[in-house]
Amino acid sequence: MQLHSTINRSARRTQDTSAGHTALQATESSRLRHDTVREDVQMSEQSTDAQLRAWFTTWDGYVRARDYESARALFHPDVIGFGTHMRVVSGLEHLEQNQWRNVWGTITDFRFVVDELQSGVSGDGLQAWAVVPWTSTGYHEDGTSFDRPGRATVIFTRAAPTDAWRAIHTHISLAPGTPQRSFGTRDVGTEGRRDRGVLDRVVS
Repeated sequence: MQLHSTINRSARRTQDTSAGHTALQATESSRLRHDTVREDVQMSEQSTDAQLRAWFTTWDGYVRARDYESARALFHPDVIGFGTHMRVVSGLEHLEQNQWRNVWGTITDFRFVVDELQSGVSGDGLQAWAVVPWTSTGYHEDGTSFDRPGRATVIFTRAAPTDAWRAIHTHISLAPGTPQRSFGTRDVGTEGRRDRGVLDRVVS
């Protein structure tokens, strides 16, 4: 009887040890999976941030060059935007005709401050957002210049994680206290011609 009891206790200890080892393995496996997912998310966010910085740098180059056609490729056809000229614009064609073409030709030195960009990406990698300030030079009606800063919020979408980002919503606003309208100057096209040449060299 005593031998039988001893064997039972030994068996229970073996079972308890095995169960504890299995639980420990499950916990460790779960932790490793969690760490892997977290690292994947961090890498995805870092990759997305770099992609969006490049997107904004490309767009501001097109703005300076007055290159409306090339800029269209960065946007979803169904984009909806708020801008510095129009209250609400729906569709890429309307965005170009009613917002871009009323502003880009009246300003110079337009650049997004990508070092201050903040962004995020959805878990499936198909949507992203970014907030970024920008700077530019505006012109009063008499031709004198003024600082024309602002800020932008853009929402991006894509059909697959390997596709390029396209803007589906843009909200572009002037910094408080900035004159609402820029009238441009007679030689405002000079910067556009210079930047167009730079972009052509980059592409080629």
